[in-house]
Amino acid sequence: MSFADKMNNKAQEMRGRIKRNAGQVTGDRRLEAEGRAEERSGNLRQAVLAAPVVAHVVVKALPRIEREGWLD
Repeated sequence: MSFADKMNNKAQEMRGRIKRNAGQVTGDRRLEAEGRAEERSGNLRQAVLAAPVVAHVVVKALPRIEREGWLD
């Protein structure tokens, strides 16, 4: 996950938030829905890029989790 990817995804999320808010203020439901979709898309892309990092941390923690009985 590169810094550029993070910034692009965050920028997409912010563009969506601006569109959503503009749609709410003007009463344009289409613009509001488009903004909401763009905002969620940015969030989803960030989550997808973070998934391998989270999986790596979980895999490294599994021996400790099993040893300490967290799953019991």
